[in-house]
Amino acid sequence: MYIDALSIAAILMTVLLVVAIVLMIRGQQKTAGEVDRLRAQIDLMEQHVALPSHASREMCCAIRRIYPNALHGVDYQLADDGEGPYIKEWLLEHPIPEPHHIEHAISEYREMMRESNYRELRRSAYPSIGDQLDALYKWRKGNDAALQVMDDHIDRVKAKFPKPPHCEDACEH
Repeated sequence: MYIDALSIAAILMTVLLVVAIVLMIRGQQKTAGEVDRLRAQIDLMEQHVALPSHASREMCCAIRRIYPNALHGVDYQLADDGEGPYIKEWLLEHPIPEPHHIEHAISEYREMMRESNYRELRRSAYPSIGDQLDALYKWRKGNDAALQVMDDHIDRVKAKFPKPPHCEDACEH
């Protein structure tokens, strides 16, 4: 049996076409998986997942101590069904922290919070609740001047007594 050059070229082109199609399908599947993962992260971000408890906020800040760039509601989600917080979903490529690492980071976080004392300092410097409510009342009646003064005062207090830097708003999401 004799196969001419044209037949060999046709067979090679067919094989190359099949290989290209297989590689393209695999690439689309991988891309589809990445798109699904990103869609899940966007869905979590859009939910504006509130932390269910003070213990959850502590755990969030502990995870931030372990993985400083991790964001609650984006990279992971915490839950608390009444028996303490736990990691409900983990989307980071890094491994989920071991419980003893989380406990250690929570202890460090609590110590840092005790040392910073920012809450008490802010509380004593904020305008009274009555003054804040009065400013809100005037705003609802169309006069926002008092509310602007109140907001400026609160902003100055927050700037003077900032939250500890490692947790910031990452656990407020």
